[in-house]
Amino acid sequence: MILLLLTTLTYEYINIYYWFFAVEIIVGLTGGMGYFFGIAMTIVTDDSRNKLKPVSDVFPCQ
Repeated sequence: MILLLLTTLTYEYINIYYWFFAVEIIVGLTGGMGYFFGIAMTIVTDDSRNKLKPVSDVFPCQ
């Protein structure tokens, strides 16, 4: 979860998918249910930063 926090804090400077890959490897080796929620929030943060406008009521979904 620490790496997911770093991902969220540095999403403007470092592509989240580099962090995503590292976290996937670490969690894949150790397991953990919090991972699923954390990764979902990370992806939503990354998708939202370029697609949402300040007045938009549309939420991007993939």
